[in-house]
Amino acid sequence: MLLFLLACPGQDAGADSASTFVAMQSDFADFATWDRTSVPGSETGTGHGATSKSVYLNFLPEDGATEFAVGTMLVKVTPVDDGRAIHAMVKRGGGYNAEGAVDWEFFELVMADDGVTPVIDWRGIEPPFGSGYLCVIDEGDTAVVADCNGCHMAGSGNDFVHSIPL
Repeated sequence: MLLFLLACPGQDAGADSASTFVAMQSDFADFATWDRTSVPGSETGTGHGATSKSVYLNFLPEDGATEFAVGTMLVKVTPVDDGRAIHAMVKRGGGYNAEGAVDWEFFELVMADDGVTPVIDWRGIEPPFGSGYLCVIDEGDTAVVADCNGCHMAGSGNDFVHSIPL
């Protein structure tokens, strides 16, 4: 029963940092209706490609917050040659991902055949081997390919989030 309650999408979004939120596929169902921010492209390609992106946020942090609340969900949609790449990060809490972007879980979503329903392709602290996922970090004259934590560690001063300031 406890696991069921922890996984329920209706959990209090403003829960304290000791709580845990485990996102389920259904929690992403209406992401396109959430608050949306446009993020301009980057010549270096940092952050899921060089093109402009849309970032959807399920709820805004409280004024003066120094970190995002457990239950915060961000979905980044990037146009790509064959459609769009959809990545997400969820503030899971409970000390998840303690060696990386602490408390955050990363996702790749794909759209179901109906073109409307997002489906979790993978989830965790890094993409699975062979997923084709790339995160490019500009290191001066060279670019370094990294995983989710490698890129998001650079945003540690903003609770590991690049696109939505606290």
